[in-house]
Amino acid sequence: MDRIADYPRILETYPREQADVPFAPGVRLKLSLVVDRERNQYLLFTIGEHAQKRVHRVDLHLTTEENKVLLLENNTDLELVEDLKAAGIPAEDIVDATQDQELVN
Repeated sequence: MDRIADYPRILETYPREQADVPFAPGVRLKLSLVVDRERNQYLLFTIGEHAQKRVHRVDLHLTTEENKVLLLENNTDLELVEDLKAAGIPAEDIVDATQDQELVN
């Protein structure tokens, strides 16, 4: 199988696994996953309530463009680039757009 054809499966599986990790008991937050296969968008976000305030935060945003995986947002403590490489995506196909402001206009 063409390795690029496998990227959508990897990009959907990785945040899905993270979304399944529960918060501590009593915490009124939950992780939700949004997948748009047609546009190759994969988002993981937190919703709920914390300290009597509404929370709605994008934790991860991944996409593919020109046969590359773009990390557009990473508000986690995960080593996402390393995790994507371990999942089978070569380093040369991963662009950390959170660091490269020229890609984010």
